[in-house]
Amino acid sequence: MRKLLYTTLALTAWILGACEYETLPTYHGEPYIYFSSVDSSKYQLDSVYIHFGYDHPQRADSICKVRVRTISAPVDYDRYIRFELVDTASTALQADDIELLPDLSFIPAGKTNGAVAVRLKNSAHLQADGKPVTLHARIRLLENEHFKVDYATEYDGGRKRLTEYRFFFDNDGSTPKLWLEVLNCTRYFGTYSEKKMELIENVCHIGREMFDYDEADLTQYGTASKIYNARFPGGFVSAMCHAINVWLKEYKAANGTPYTEEDGTEMVLGERGAKL
Repeated sequence: MRKLLYTTLALTAWILGACEYETLPTYHGEPYIYFSSVDSSKYQLDSVYIHFGYDHPQRADSICKVRVRTISAPVDYDRYIRFELVDTASTALQADDIELLPDLSFIPAGKTNGAVAVRLKNSAHLQADGKPVTLHARIRLLENEHFKVDYATEYDGGRKRLTEYRFFFDNDGSTPKLWLEVLNCTRYFGTYSEKKMELIENVCHIGREMFDYDEADLTQYGTASKIYNARFPGGFVSAMCHAINVWLKEYKAANGTPYTEEDGTEMVLGERGAKL
């Protein structure tokens, strides 16, 4: 019943950093390693948001794996990856809030891509004075006997390190900022609910973080509306809404009843999104 639509595949490839296509060539040279979710585009993601507040029941932790790639030929043994938490660029504390998992961080034998793994913890530091706090952690790849790491790329107007990656995490289950602050978001996607957000994630493969933003995003774009427009151009939103509408229609046809919100009312998109 739940079909992967061509439009969904297209928009997923457009937005997700961890795609299967090659962003840089592989060759028989120095064995550099880099995060493959980061490329020469300033719009490509080099961070991920984790929200413990959307888990029911609450999880104590979450293991996150970030894809890496080596610019070298494959070898016949596992190559483990050395990395560190950049304390000066992180509010998360090692051991208390984040745990590095070197035993799960490697490029397997015969492969040129693998993953770096960390455990993010739903710690007491995610609350302060009864209010949710967002922690961030920056990790950096380090040189070892297998890999070199002095790798960066330049784009128009800036420079991006391909050897650093950021995690943002909280246990806040409230409405994402763009959904609250940008009228077009409500016009297309309708009233926010956790169940609707889960449906968007399942059908469109787009997480809550796309509807949220931090201070760095605000510095880059200036306003919430500009952030929304950069992430959700017209054709992209139309494809998302169309895919969701098709799923809702198929669900109703297959089950004889509509897909509902938590309160039992039929789930619908906004006035514009419902027409697509």
